[in-house]
Amino acid sequence: MTSSSIVITGLGAVSPHGLGVAALWDGLVQGRSAAGPITAFDASGFGVRFACEVTDPLVDRLPRKLLRQTDRFAQMALVAAEEALVQAGLLGEEGLLADVDPDRVGAVVGSGVGGIGEMTTQHRRLVQRGPDRVRPYLSIALPINMAGGQIAIRHGLRGPVSGVVSACASGADAIGHAVDMLRAGRVDVVVTGGAEAAIDPLTMAGFDASRAMSRRNTDPAGASRPFDVDRDGFVAGEGAGILVLERESHAVGRGAPVLGRLAGHAASNDAHDPTRPSPGWEGAARALRLALADADLGTRDVAQ
Repeated sequence: MTSSSIVITGLGAVSPHGLGVAALWDGLVQGRSAAGPITAFDASGFGVRFACEVTDPLVDRLPRKLLRQTDRFAQMALVAAEEALVQAGLLGEEGLLADVDPDRVGAVVGSGVGGIGEMTTQHRRLVQRGPDRVRPYLSIALPINMAGGQIAIRHGLRGPVSGVVSACASGADAIGHAVDMLRAGRVDVVVTGGAEAAIDPLTMAGFDASRAMSRRNTDPAGASRPFDVDRDGFVAGEGAGILVLERESHAVGRGAPVLGRLAGHAASNDAHDPTRPSPGWEGAARALRLALADADLGTRDVAQ
C-alpha cells in the first residue's frame, strides 16, 4: 500500500433497472433489456420512439426545494451520491459529512449535455409566455457543474467541485480527474462519476437526424447490439453512477470498506471525426496502453 493508492469505498446508481446498485446489478446479471417506448414526451411523430428511461420516481428521495432547484440529471446524481456516501460510512446526522475533514472532500461529476431538459422547457416558456415566465432557478439548474455542486451543498463537501464534459466519456473522465486530485494530495475523498438525462424531444430529434440511433421501434429489447453485423445505431438511455474514491491510507485509517482499487487511468483522442473512431482504433488502443502503464501493469497482467 502506498499513499497514492486509490480505493473505492462507496457505490451509488440510478438506472433504468431501478434505484440503487442492487437493482442495476440484478438487471445486468439477468440480461434484461431496459429499452421501451418513450414516456417522457409524445414521441409518436419521431423516427425513434423508444429509449432506456428511469421510470422509478425521484420525488420521494429528495426535498421538494431541491427538486425545484435542479434538472433531472442532477437529481439522479444526488440520489446516487447519497447511496454511495452512505455505503462509504461518510454521512452523519442530517445527511452531512461525519468523521472526515469536509475541506478535504471534493466532487467531480461528468455529463454530456447537463440540464438539457431545463433548457428546452424554459425556452418554450420564453417563446410561448414571455421572459417574465422563465423560472429563476434556470441559472442554477442548467450548468453541468451543478450536479457536483448540489451534492456538495446537500452533504457539506467543502473541497474542490467541478464538472467534466467529454460526450460519452464524461463520467469516465470525471473519475480520472478525481484520481489525479487524490494523487496530488489536494483531497482525501472525492465523490465522482456521471449523470445524464437527455431523453428530451430536442436531443432525440437531433441524434435521429444524424442517423446515429437505432430505429428498431418494433423491437426495442433487441435494438442495442453494438457488435452485431446488423447494428443500426445506439439506444438512448439515462441515469447516474457515482463512486466514492479515497486515498487508501485515509480509507484504512477510518476503517472504511474497500470495494476495489483504481490502479490507473488514461485518455486519448484520435483526431479523426466528431463521432466515429479512426478505422484502426489507434486512439482507443493508445488509451489502453497508457492506462496499463499508469498502473505499472502489462497486457499479461490483465485477466481474460
